[in-house]
Amino acid sequence: MAEEEAKTAEESAAPSKGDLRSTLKDTRGFAQMPQEMLDKLFDVMTVVRFDQGALIMEQGQSHPNTYIMLHGEASIVVDGHHIYDLKRTGDIFGEMSFVNPGPCTASVIATKSCDLIQISKETLEAIGDTHFYLWVCRVLADKLNRTTKLVTRSPGARDKG
Repeated sequence: MAEEEAKTAEESAAPSKGDLRSTLKDTRGFAQMPQEMLDKLFDVMTVVRFDQGALIMEQGQSHPNTYIMLHGEASIVVDGHHIYDLKRTGDIFGEMSFVNPGPCTASVIATKSCDLIQISKETLEAIGDTHFYLWVCRVLADKLNRTTKLVTRSPGARDKG
């Protein structure tokens, strides 16, 4: 299982939580998050590392974690087809499992070694803050908007009605 391939970043030089706050606070997914919510999130997170080639999430399998990219690159793959690359600090994936339990709709594979913030579904539920739920909605709405733009710009998209 993918979780077994993760190593805690304590095995390497893990950044401090203060450094992580500074790194993420201005990224796309976190710029609108209130400081107190960001503090709660950082109090419960774990930093994990996946080596190049590691399977982080597997399509068709349940997965209880949400991840936030700190460093590295990962690819999203659906039914064996490359869909998108995650390579920006603050890129978020796995949040669908929080709002829609069930098997993963995609696999995520580390294409370079990755340092990720890992937050479990149980931890996110325990936070139970309205700001957090709004944040998840914003992340999902942003992804939907970006995906819609990609699809409508693709060749032949208008012909498919």
